[in-house]
Amino acid sequence: MMSIFAILVVVVLNLVPADVTTFTMQMNPAETMRFTKQVDGGWSAVKLPRGDDLGTFYVDGTKLTMKGEGKERTQDLAKILGVDEGLDWKEIKEIKLGATPVQVERQSNGLDFVLREKKEDSQAKPTFKVRWDLKELK
Repeated sequence: MMSIFAILVVVVLNLVPADVTTFTMQMNPAETMRFTKQVDGGWSAVKLPRGDDLGTFYVDGTKLTMKGEGKERTQDLAKILGVDEGLDWKEIKEIKLGATPVQVERQSNGLDFVLREKKEDSQAKPTFKVRWDLKELK
């Protein structure tokens, strides 16, 4: 599993509201994944539009477990994310992808992750988007 992808999955699964059962993560116009919540709390992921299976992901804080193709792998990304165990994910405003800070912008129907060269930079570069359907929220 690619470590940047693992970082994104850990952050997104910690930030998605508990009532959301399906969301999409768009890396770029040609790369979109759909995540669907499973009964056991995991999230099965498929690559769109063809529906290629990407496995099932489980998150416990900064620990990510990926199950797929008969294998299971667990990674703790706390050091990579540079966060403490007691992190309140609802308060997170920025993550680091390597040495690069990426801002988390909350929308009513999802999350935008935005790269700025400098904090005061008005030229934001969208990196990826997460969207869920508001109709599924209670």
